[in-house]
Amino acid sequence: MTAIPYVALVLLLAWAAIPHIHAEESCAVDVDGRAVYDRTDTDGNPRNNPDHTVYPNDVFGFEFSYRFSGGCIDPHVGTVRDWGAVQKSGVSGPEGRAVPGGSGAIHGDGTILVGPANECHGAPPAGGGGEDGYDTAFGEPRRCGGLSLTVWAYRLVCGEVCRLVRVSTTDTISPEVVAPITHVNLERHMLYDMQGYPAVNLDTTYYAWDPAGIIHRAVFEHKDHRDGTISFRYDREHPMLHEEGGFGCDSTCRTHLEPRDTPVGTGFLPYPGRYGNGEGAYAYAAPSGISPGTHTVTYRVTVLNEGVPINSHHNSTHVDIVGYDPVFAHHPYTVLSDGAPRSYSDRQGVLLRYEGSADTDGTIHPDRRAKITNFYPHTVARSASTLVEPYTVQRHMIEWNSTWAPPHTGGYDTAVERFTGVMDGSPSLPAHPLHTTSPGGCPHTMPARHHPFGCHAMFLYAAHGAVRFWQDIHHDIVSERPHKWYENVTTHVGLASDDWAGRTQHILFNYTYVYPRALLAHNFTMVSLHDIPLEAHIAPYGGTSGDDAPGRTVMDTDRYVYEKTLYDTGDHTMAEMAASEVYQTTQYGAGTGSLRMSLNKTALQFWDGALAVRGYGSIFEMEMHEALEFGAHHTFRLSAGPHTRQFV
Repeated sequence: MTAIPYVALVLLLAWAAIPHIHAEESCAVDVDGRAVYDRTDTDGNPRNNPDHTVYPNDVFGFEFSYRFSGGCIDPHVGTVRDWGAVQKSGVSGPEGRAVPGGSGAIHGDGTILVGPANECHGAPPAGGGGEDGYDTAFGEPRRCGGLSLTVWAYRLVCGEVCRLVRVSTTDTISPEVVAPITHVNLERHMLYDMQGYPAVNLDTTYYAWDPAGIIHRAVFEHKDHRDGTISFRYDREHPMLHEEGGFGCDSTCRTHLEPRDTPVGTGFLPYPGRYGNGEGAYAYAAPSGISPGTHTVTYRVTVLNEGVPINSHHNSTHVDIVGYDPVFAHHPYTVLSDGAPRSYSDRQGVLLRYEGSADTDGTIHPDRRAKITNFYPHTVARSASTLVEPYTVQRHMIEWNSTWAPPHTGGYDTAVERFTGVMDGSPSLPAHPLHTTSPGGCPHTMPARHHPFGCHAMFLYAAHGAVRFWQDIHHDIVSERPHKWYENVTTHVGLASDDWAGRTQHILFNYTYVYPRALLAHNFTMVSLHDIPLEAHIAPYGGTSGDDAPGRTVMDTDRYVYEKTLYDTGDHTMAEMAASEVYQTTQYGAGTGSLRMSLNKTALQFWDGALAVRGYGSIFEMEMHEALEFGAHHTFRLSAGPHTRQFV
C-alpha cells in the first residue's frame, strides 16, 4: 500500500469532519523531452551529424521540460533513465526529488556507446567492417536506446471517502544511430619523375625502383562534415616493397616523392597535396634484386570517433613487378641534312626500333617502357700508315631538342635530339610514344650522368626513334696547316639505362659508326659585275636517278640512303627516317649582283668495275660510309639577268 504523504493525511482528516460532499481536485502533469544536437569538442568540431543522426561515441544534448498545474499535491521529478546504447552524463536540475510545483527543466548529455550501438545494427561490438557486417544498409539509422523521464503528483478525489490518486507521465528521447559502415577504396595513380616520365608501364606493371602510387579513400557517410571528430587510421602491410619516404600521407601530404629506401631518382613531380578526410596517398617501390611477381599491399582502415575506434575494414591491391630487358634494333647513319662540308662536323645518328621488354622466357611485351639515361662513346682515328694516339672521347654533356654545338674542346660534345615517334597516339597516350626533356637541355658545365635532372629519353611503348650525337672533330681530323688526313675515323657508342629499373648500369646495345671520308658539301659563289638578278639551279645530272649508261648506276642520295637502310634493316620506317634527313635533291639560289649557296652531294654514281675491285656485287653490299665517297655529275643552270647557261 502506498504511504500517504503527511500533507495529504491532514487534508483527509479535515475533509472527514465536513459533511460528505462528492468533490475532486484537478491536477495536470506534463513532461516534454527533446534532443539537442549542438555538442562540440574542445576545438568546436561537431559531435553529431548535420542530419541529426549520431555515430557510436557521439554525444548529444537533452532537455526534459516539466510542468505541474491545478491542485497537484506533492509534485515529484524522477531520475533520468538511460537504456540500450545511450548513456547519460552531466545531468543538471531537480532530478529525483520533490519540487514546489510550477515548471522547470532537466538538462544533460547522452553518449552513444560503441558496443551496444554496433550490436544494435547486427554487428559485433567492435564493428563489422563493410555493409556485409551489418544488417542495416549504408546510412540507414536505427533507434538503439534512449533516455526517459517520469514526473508525477497526486490529486485529491472524494466520494464516500476521500483518497489521493497519483498522476504521472513519461517522455522518451531516442536518437537515430547510424551504423559506422566504412570501406577503403584503393586507386592506382601514375607518378611522373622530374623529367616528366611516367613511373609505370602501360600494362600497369612496374620495374624495380618504380614508385607505385596508391591513393586511399575511406568511404564513410558524413566524413567530410565530421573532420576533426571522425578520423581514420591506416595500418598497411606491404611485404617486399619499400615505402618511399617523404610522400606517404593522410589528408595533408607533402608534394614531392623523395628517395629513401630505393633510388627512385631525384624526386617526382608535384602531386596534389591535399585530400579529404580519410584520404591520402603512399608510394611503394621494389628494391634491387627482387624477383618478378605479384606483391600484395593491404590497407586496414580504423574509424575513430574522438580517438575511440568504432569500426574497421580492410582492402588490398596488387603491384606487379616485372624484369627489365629491353629489346632494340638499331642502325647508325649520317645526318646529311646538317649540310657540313665534311661528315666530321655532321651529326651521327642511330635509328632505333624498340620492340618491348622481354621476360625470362623470351616473351616480349611491347607496352612496357625503356629509358635511355647514358651513353659511352670512344673514337679512334687511323692515318694511312700508322696508328695515331687514340682519340678517346670524353663525356661532356647531352642536350635534347637542340643542334647546339659547343666550342671546340677536343672532347666528345654531343647534342641528342628528340626522338621521333611514328605510332599513332590514343586519347590516353601522348601523340608520340617517346618523352624527352624540354628544350635547352643540360648546362654544359656538368656531365650528363651527374646532372641533377638528367638528360634522358623514354620509349613508352614499342615504336621507332632516333638518337643524334654531335661530335665536331673536324679540326682534329682535317687541319689546314699542315694538311693531315686520318682514315677510318670510327666511334664506338654504347647506349645505356643506368641507375634505372633496379640496375646501376645496363647497356642497351653498342653500335659502331664510321665517318664518311668524302667531301659532302662545298660553298658556291656567283658574282656579276652589275646588280642584276642571279639564279642558280643545281641538280643531279639527268634530273632523276636511274641507269643512264652501261656499267654505271646513278642514284639520288636520298633514294640511295632509303634503299641501303632498307637493305640492311628490312624496316621501311627506318629507311624513311634515314632518308628524311638527307638534303634536298634540287638546290636553288638567288640574289642580286651576287649569291652564295652550299652545293651538296645530292647524287651518287657507281661503276660496276669500281664495285668489283672492292669485292662487291651490289651497291648495297658496301657500307654506307663507303658509298658516300662516290661522286656524281651535276647539272648547273646559271642565269644572269636574261642570260642562261647550262653545263655539267
